[in-house]
Amino acid sequence: MYLRVILECEEEGVPPLSARIVERLGRRAPTVHKAVDRLKQHRLITVDESRRLNLTRPGRRRAVAVMRKHRLAELMLVDLFGVPYDQAHREADQLQHALSDRVEQVLFRKLGYPVRSPYGNPIPGLTAIGGPPSARRRARGQAPLATPGLSGAVVVQRIGEWVQAHHALLMELAAAGVRPGRVVTVIQRPAAVVVGGVQLPEPLARGIVVTTDLDQAYGSSAQAAA
Repeated sequence: MYLRVILECEEEGVPPLSARIVERLGRRAPTVHKAVDRLKQHRLITVDESRRLNLTRPGRRRAVAVMRKHRLAELMLVDLFGVPYDQAHREADQLQHALSDRVEQVLFRKLGYPVRSPYGNPIPGLTAIGGPPSARRRARGQAPLATPGLSGAVVVQRIGEWVQAHHALLMELAAAGVRPGRVVTVIQRPAAVVVGGVQLPEPLARGIVVTTDLDQAYGSSAQAAA
């Protein structure tokens, strides 16, 4: 989980620091510092002069593997078992540790070889289970919600792990139609962003990525033509 949080921070463009692990996993700071020291000893991370936590090659493999299982578990819960969208993330946190490599490959095929989670996040490391390389192309006009000057109609691309962890907020966003592929309206406010009528503090708003290219919306004329 510690390695996964570092990977989450990288995805969101947030500096991976010990404080982020304390914040996101609800651990005490001394506990996190001891765990970080162990990760360093096992050569899974390095810590630079700015205290940034950097994944080593073995550490990245471990982080990618657990993130892949987590996002496949989310899809399984939503698509196969009908678990409500706003509950899947929390349940997948438990299931990700129970999926063996063999079951993971079977699940990947059963789900139809998906490349994104229900929250729009790319599933990393798919080549390890017979899938395609992870897509690196960014959608046109893609940016976090908290980007200064971003306002008006946008299309939701993905909702980051840290936002998903706030269950009540995720329920509110889902009820307001703030989901991947949906067109929503953004309003910038001091230290906050309003999206689809839901107000988010700036740190959480950085975890939702949108695009100003409205042709990326589900059901758009461009997608229908494709």
